[in-house]
Amino acid sequence: MHYPHAANSLWMEGTGIARMTTLQYGPFPSDLAAMVIESIYKPGWTMRLIDVERDHADVHGAAAGGLTLEVHAHTDDAYHDGSRSVIHYFPVPAATYDKRSWRRWLLDCLIKIETHEACEFLQIDGERPFAPNHGPGRDPYTIFEYAKDIDRRTSFRGEINETRDEAAKRIAKALTPGYCDKS
Repeated sequence: MHYPHAANSLWMEGTGIARMTTLQYGPFPSDLAAMVIESIYKPGWTMRLIDVERDHADVHGAAAGGLTLEVHAHTDDAYHDGSRSVIHYFPVPAATYDKRSWRRWLLDCLIKIETHEACEFLQIDGERPFAPNHGPGRDPYTIFEYAKDIDRRTSFRGEINETRDEAAKRIAKALTPGYCDKS
């Protein structure tokens, strides 16, 4: 079978390993583009198709990008009082879907966001047992039940957010002359 846009191999000098990069192809999804333009979901939410680098090499070790559904959501903040704006990215498949399939794909993306938000908001006995993993290389739409605390506190940039106890000690130290941590 002939593939006009086959994967490219790059020889990694001195390693004896060929590194493969992926290249997919397909027609521009005009039906999806029209649906995204005409779609209304929730107040404060917008959608668009963009060509963007979703994963940056300096954070993920390699870059990844391409045609992407971007969903910008203004939503309640699961971790702090108030609301916040977040952006969700979904790689658009290189596919020859019909209108019904693109419509379902768009719905599936929104369902993934809602599931992600539910996993952030649900607390049982003060714990978030399904808190999404946002760290580099993680799929934040996969449900993990037993995430480690450090996984839940790691941002998509790989930065580890402090615990409440660490924040309280930092604030106490800053506000209290002669503060001594006795832990």
